[in-house]
Amino acid sequence: MKYSIDGEEVGATYGATIVEEINCFSGQTVEELRQMYVNFANGIKPTEQPQTRAMSRGMKLEPYIMQESYSLIREAMKPRTNLEIIEVNEADRIVEERMACSCDSKFKVDKDLIIPNPMGNDFPMRGLIVNEIKSDAQSKSTVPPIMRYVWQLHFQMACTGARFGIISKMGADLNVKLYPYKRSEKMVAIIMSKVREFWYKVDNDIPYDLHKDEAPVIDLTEHKLAKEIEVLIDNRATAKAEATKWKDSLETIDAKIQGVMQTMNSERATFKNYLIEHKTVNVAAKPAQMSPAKPARSHKRFTIKEI
Repeated sequence: MKYSIDGEEVGATYGATIVEEINCFSGQTVEELRQMYVNFANGIKPTEQPQTRAMSRGMKLEPYIMQESYSLIREAMKPRTNLEIIEVNEADRIVEERMACSCDSKFKVDKDLIIPNPMGNDFPMRGLIVNEIKSDAQSKSTVPPIMRYVWQLHFQMACTGARFGIISKMGADLNVKLYPYKRSEKMVAIIMSKVREFWYKVDNDIPYDLHKDEAPVIDLTEHKLAKEIEVLIDNRATAKAEATKWKDSLETIDAKIQGVMQTMNSERATFKNYLIEHKTVNVAAKPAQMSPAKPARSHKRFTIKEI
């Protein structure tokens, strides 16, 4: 449910567009967004846009992802931890900055909560935590959320005052993974600065110059190698499509063989002249040096070799 008021305040979705200067899904630029807000100020509302299939899918999946998310959160909680899920029925606001967010979910825990971080570097969370629900049909749940989602989460942490947040992502594999984040004051500062600039340009009707740093564009249509370039571009598109198809096929094949190995409770097997391995790889803890400390972890390594 959206509680922020377009034209009067900036929400987390528009906040990400303001920071990145474009919405990677709709293609809306920050200048188009500025013009929309100028029109709002002049009493002109934008035409209602029909809901996209992706938006419709996300809304239908949100209750299930939320349920899976809190199931995983409860699994990670220490004994006797009190979990308070906060009902969201209004926007969280920074009124003086004209910023507002409609969180998918928020909760509080009174003991350290450590969510196994798919990106490594586990850390404890306590107090107020923002839980952002995302469905992504373009990548698997094991692929970290795109930066746009991380900006949205930090926008919400800025508005709520939360020090921690989670992106609960369902991927194309229909699995749900939790990606925990510490509040980055640097990212929050960037958001605040960009939003202030946005409102200054809206209030004074100053356009964005989005092309100031771009290299000049040359037209290769009449180039002497135009026909060869056309063939190369067509071949590249075909190769990219084939690579994606075979990558997905390889992952499906590997998953089925791994399933057989798991039912046999074995990490190594032979089949005719092939050695199949699905071994657990343990990675030792790494002390803090120039980079942050990394905890010990393990993962599976799957190979098939001809012998």
